[in-house]
Amino acid sequence: MKVNSKVWIEDEEGRYLFGYGVGAILEGIDRLGSITAVAKAEKRSYRYVWGRIRKAEAIVGTKLVETTLGGQSQKRSRLTPDGKRWLDGFMKIRTAVKRAAESQFEKHLAEFG
Repeated sequence: MKVNSKVWIEDEEGRYLFGYGVGAILEGIDRLGSITAVAKAEKRSYRYVWGRIRKAEAIVGTKLVETTLGGQSQKRSRLTPDGKRWLDGFMKIRTAVKRAAESQFEKHLAEFG
């Protein structure tokens, strides 16, 4: 038995702003340097991935991904400094929540596992 948790960020009215899906896309862009490669890895269409990026940028109010057109490199996308901060901050929050949930599980319910 183990505990699991899910973390996302909402605005003041409870509307979704940023979560694991957007985080996975940004993490993929940071690692792979390509929206196309991320779409393939996530088994999603390019249009879906690009749409999620644009929606996230509109919601958080800053550009998260920069792209360049043409050239020889397959890596034509990268995170902006704000995109990197959002991704890093979200992953730190997610890790801290996971650790806290595991600790509380051990404290209160591990005896049943």
